[in-house]
Amino acid sequence: MDDRDAQVTPDKPYYVYALKDPRQHPARPFYIGKGTGTRAHDHLIRPDHTPKGDRIREIEGAGAQVLVSYLVEHLTEPEALRLEAELIAAFGTQASGGLLTNTVLPSGLGGKERPGLTVPAGAPEKAQVGLTLLKDAVLEFAHSGFQFHPGAKDTPQDSTFNRCPSQVLAPLDSEGLRKTFNPSEFC
Repeated sequence: MDDRDAQVTPDKPYYVYALKDPRQHPARPFYIGKGTGTRAHDHLIRPDHTPKGDRIREIEGAGAQVLVSYLVEHLTEPEALRLEAELIAAFGTQASGGLLTNTVLPSGLGGKERPGLTVPAGAPEKAQVGLTLLKDAVLEFAHSGFQFHPGAKDTPQDSTFNRCPSQVLAPLDSEGLRKTFNPSEFC
């Protein structure tokens, strides 16, 4: 029994963990999951035939060991599911251009009834799109040279506001996702 086991309570036995590739510096997560007990280490005992299992075999084949990081502990199942989904959306899946080998839905959501927990269809994808747009906006703002002066009034006449953005937001399609288009049409 380790320190983690001693602190687990019956009402909050869940944790959220990351499997990390130590060959990258700093080590980067390639899988986010939630579990109880030895779940985080179970992947390493018998790697499955998924991109996650392939990465585990690749790391071990290179003579390295997968790093297991417990990100948050002492959670209820709904808390763990929510955090797992948010982290997967934040890091993104390889299928959407992100880092993670996870499938789109958090583990265990498909096929199991969970009273009081509803994840709408398409929510992880929409969260990923939103986080990507937010990241792009923050980076664009940071590179714009805009300087904040407390008390100063910023107006649309300022040069910061009168340039064509590198990415203009398109309207949402019927699924709530942004349509792709050429920003030069608007500048």
